[in-house]
Amino acid sequence: MKKISLILFFIQFSFAGQNEIQSAVQAMLAQHLKNVERYEVEFRTLPREVQKIDAASSVLVVDEPRATYKGLLTIPVDVTTHAGVRQRFFVGVRVRTFETVAVSTKLINRHEEISCAEGAANIAYQVVETTMLPDDVLKKSNSTNTLRSKLVIAAGRPLTAALVETHPLVAAGSIVLVNLHTDNIKLSFNGKAKEDGWNGNIIAIELKEMKRSIRAKVIDGYTVEMVE
Repeated sequence: MKKISLILFFIQFSFAGQNEIQSAVQAMLAQHLKNVERYEVEFRTLPREVQKIDAASSVLVVDEPRATYKGLLTIPVDVTTHAGVRQRFFVGVRVRTFETVAVSTKLINRHEEISCAEGAANIAYQVVETTMLPDDVLKKSNSTNTLRSKLVIAAGRPLTAALVETHPLVAAGSIVLVNLHTDNIKLSFNGKAKEDGWNGNIIAIELKEMKRSIRAKVIDGYTVEMVE
């Protein structure tokens, strides 16, 4: 059975009212959003009536494990008296996040290099709302120096990891050295890559002189090792 732990944020108050509950929820969210550039919290639902309790009362925000802390959230809050009487309330919030991310400034063709260099730029870093964007959106802290597009990217679109890739070690059409190692034979000959390949990938290599294709493992940018 998968073990799930709950993180509990505990704050003491002399009176548990809407303001106290709101402050407790804000404190919990601040912990999870401390690495976000900027965020806004809108309280959409708060309990209308909260029982007055003594000085030993407590407000307990139950931080249930969740995939994200942005968008529409429902957060359970327990208010407990010194006598042990507990009330559970559910607080509805909307969390909007804003960060500096890479945005395409024009149409980017498939396999086009991603660049923000002057004169060759096809992206710019802009502060945008990331509430509805996936977590793998490319932020300013992510280097784009070795990236290219996986597919066509429309202008004005925030870039995510799913839209880009590193440049291949071996590009389709490049000439590589093919090594063939067996127990008794060690041969090397030239071949032409029929597809892109990254370190450890198995790709098709054309052997023009032999008029056949083989499969080979990418070792580096110039070398592959025949596997079949």
